[in-house]
Amino acid sequence: MPTTWLARATPGRRWPSSTAARPERTGDGAGRCTSSTRPSGSSAGGPSSAATCRSPPGWPSRASTARSATSRSASSATAPRTWGRSTRGSRSRGSGSCPSSSSARTTSTPWARRSTAPCPSPTSRSGRAATRWSSRSSTATTCSRCATPRAAPWSGRARRASRSSSRPRRTASAATRWPIPASTAPRRRCRSGWSGTRSTSSASASRRSASRARSSSGGSTTRRRRRWPTRSSSPSSRRSRSRSPSASTSMPEPRVITFREALREAMAEEMERDPSIFLMGEEVGHYQGAYKVSEGLLARFGEKRVIDTPIAETGFAGVGIGAAMVGLRPIIEFMTWNFSLTAYDQLVNNAAKLRYMANGQFTLPIVFRGPGGAAHALAAQHSQALESLYAHVPGLKVVMPATPADAKGLLKAAIRDDDPVVFIESEVMYALKGEVPAGEHLVPLGVADVKRRGRDVTIVTWAKMLHTSLKAAEELAQAGIEAEVVDLRTIRPLDTEAIFASVRRTGRCLVVQEGWPFAGVASEIITLVVREAFDDLDAPPERVTSLDVPMPYATNLEALVLPSPDRVVAAVRRLLGREQSPARPAAAGGAR
Repeated sequence: MPTTWLARATPGRRWPSSTAARPERTGDGAGRCTSSTRPSGSSAGGPSSAATCRSPPGWPSRASTARSATSRSASSATAPRTWGRSTRGSRSRGSGSCPSSSSARTTSTPWARRSTAPCPSPTSRSGRAATRWSSRSSTATTCSRCATPRAAPWSGRARRASRSSSRPRRTASAATRWPIPASTAPRRRCRSGWSGTRSTSSASASRRSASRARSSSGGSTTRRRRRWPTRSSSPSSRRSRSRSPSASTSMPEPRVITFREALREAMAEEMERDPSIFLMGEEVGHYQGAYKVSEGLLARFGEKRVIDTPIAETGFAGVGIGAAMVGLRPIIEFMTWNFSLTAYDQLVNNAAKLRYMANGQFTLPIVFRGPGGAAHALAAQHSQALESLYAHVPGLKVVMPATPADAKGLLKAAIRDDDPVVFIESEVMYALKGEVPAGEHLVPLGVADVKRRGRDVTIVTWAKMLHTSLKAAEELAQAGIEAEVVDLRTIRPLDTEAIFASVRRTGRCLVVQEGWPFAGVASEIITLVVREAFDDLDAPPERVTSLDVPMPYATNLEALVLPSPDRVVAAVRRLLGREQSPARPAAAGGAR
């Protein structure tokens, strides 16, 4: 049956970029236009119920262009493109783009197949009917007869695109006379069915190419518009757009900040989110914090929410507990956890027990935070690791982060928790740097994390000793021993399942802690492992702790008391039966 134009072209009408609504025109086997002709009595401009085959004045009729069926099929918007064996810059017999010249020279470019043959004026009625939106541009039209680029009015979509994209794009033209450099971008498929490759040439070359196209197409005076990519609904276009970097969709670069900055971010974000949160402690305000963790918070939130206190831990710890009982969420900072011993009664007899003794009539959302453990030459009274004392008490949660990311996520989770939380940091880790996710970042309490995978032995540790254990694991790896390092992060509640799962994989367990050996956290972990995973053990569990002595002031003696990577490596070798035998002293008179 004869086929007709599906829609009648009207002045100023342009077809959208989607191929679903684009008019189709077909012909018979010889390439002739099979549209019905206008009745003889109708005028050129009068209405007609039958679609007409419109050609501009001076052009041959469609019936005389049967030999150009291949070119019309190639220039059609929706018909499959069948190209001859002509190459760019060569003449192809019988495959010209325009009906007026069967031997018009064609130019193959990465964007379209162009012709230098003339075409109807874009301002004429037939010229407008023969134009359509280009598949690669939202502001330039392309003649469906000769594929010559035409300028289109500046659209609102193009104006919006110009604000969001400044990437220069090369636009190939019919008058391109120099070779286009090969592109390394992946070839992709466009709506018209042929594959194209983006060119990596400069914007200046694009401007020269566009100027030559205007001079060779009859000296058009239409102002050149910058071409912008058309939004397409095809799957291939969607995939290509998703691969392009964008300020709105690209992932932010990882942030590297210090341990103290991560803690400060956590407190500031939570104080912004909840006005009932406030910080109280010694030198947290005007002095910006003893270790500069609270730097800038006083200027940001004022003296009502960042409160300096006297040197009276029992007093401000009790004030914080009372504030939590009436609905506030205080953060109490101890300059060091060694000073918390003066407020031990407040934490153990009030904070840990009041919710239980009130039968749950109120919650106690309070966080006690500050540095703990040994630093550098702080002597016996300021170098104590006291996590086992607070983990021994039911009703208190004990958290000890080891990385900046965990510090931020765990502190935010502790502030939102409705139970009292003991949050122990480390003075020697405040300057430690690490990647921290931007924005909202929460780490749930009571969940351990495997910081290093291994198959030979499990090393369970937390806080500062994580870095000691990781150094030991690297040294063991050089000897062919793969150690798995489990960071508890939370001492109470304890993630026992993570410990048991790792021990079942490796068959051996070593616990590394900074505290003293007697009645420590390591003792409790070993007891649980022996009771729950005894059949999976290949060797008795071991532990590495500080020596059972007060901390010396001298730095060389301090290094002997604290766990070290060498002590951890020696303990792992004992577990594997690979301990090094001590070197025998050389006999008098020389070695034998």
